[in-house]
Amino acid sequence: MIIPFTSKSSCCPCTSTSQRFLLPVAPRANHKITLAHPVNPKDAILPHEGLARLNTLFEQGIKISEIEINGPGDPLALIQPTLDSLSMLRKLYPNIPVSLTTLGLGGEQLIPQLALSGLSRLILQVDTLNRTTAQKIYTWIRPATKNIRLPQAVELLLAEQPVSMSICKDIGLPLTVRTTVYPGFNDQEIPDIAKRIAELGAEELVLAPFSPTDMKSEEKNKEQDIEKLLTALQKSCAGYLPTSIVEKCDIALKPSSQASSSGAGGLLPSPTKERPNVAVVSSNGMDIDLHLGQAIQILIYGPRKNDGLASLIETRIAPEAGSGADRWKTLAQTLNDCFVLLASNAGDKPRKVLAASGITVLLSDDNVEGTVDVLYGGGKKGKKGKNKR
Repeated sequence: MIIPFTSKSSCCPCTSTSQRFLLPVAPRANHKITLAHPVNPKDAILPHEGLARLNTLFEQGIKISEIEINGPGDPLALIQPTLDSLSMLRKLYPNIPVSLTTLGLGGEQLIPQLALSGLSRLILQVDTLNRTTAQKIYTWIRPATKNIRLPQAVELLLAEQPVSMSICKDIGLPLTVRTTVYPGFNDQEIPDIAKRIAELGAEELVLAPFSPTDMKSEEKNKEQDIEKLLTALQKSCAGYLPTSIVEKCDIALKPSSQASSSGAGGLLPSPTKERPNVAVVSSNGMDIDLHLGQAIQILIYGPRKNDGLASLIETRIAPEAGSGADRWKTLAQTLNDCFVLLASNAGDKPRKVLAASGITVLLSDDNVEGTVDVLYGGGKKGKKGKNKR
């Protein structure tokens, strides 16, 4: 996905001529915020898919000033997709800074490795220094693959975050701390956080308001009060280290924002002159309801020659099962004029092969026409579900 950001804050995805590319390749969560929705692993994309999307943006002439590995889980919770992404980015785009946002669990072992792999900046999420507050903010924290009791996990988190900051200072890796302000939970602690992280070597603090995506209308009326609170906190923290506020925008934007959501077009792949079409697997021609591996035929949608409107233009036979990886290479050739393929589900192998060939796989349970319409810049909403990517 791509979101613009300003120079006011290095963590701010807001309006500007500069562009930050968010790479959501972390499928595993290591914590859950009590007031937020749980992470859906299907929202993560594969490193190859992210690189294919990034390549497409460059081909479209879009300038990328920074790449941030961020979400939907924590990039340190399952390190291999993060390392694979860094390796590919450093090889293909050595001059573009790459940052990473994390809670910092496991940082003592992993941060030096990330720095050697080409990480430009660590963005550490620090929301409290207080045990009691942490137990209110987090529903659970999972430092490894096994659950542990929340009080014990909180102790571990509060011990490991300063270690991660100290390591950044020792190895010379630039460090930004991001703090989400939860009014009534941690707002009184923010100046103490600023003081402590400055002592540990953080270069800047970025304050972000907690903004649940399902905020009720009466809660939205409190936005002005939240802005005043953030401004006051910024002034309180500025004496310790440079402090900025995330611009007013959807800071909780999901990696695979619904294709049926207006305004999501900038987060989705777009047609090009070489790849103007959309491939769809469907059992009935109306719903995206088939696993890619079950597809016998593939519907091809594209702009009509007479008026440019997106419509069904042909049906193609899918490669037969049983040929292993060659099946997906054949499919990539079959769809060489398509920029995206829509399916209800797909394995990692075909997604990697198709992404390497310039075809993004979007997982969805929505209706066909509504999803295709949005991919071509329309606003028709689907009838059933939402994209899972």
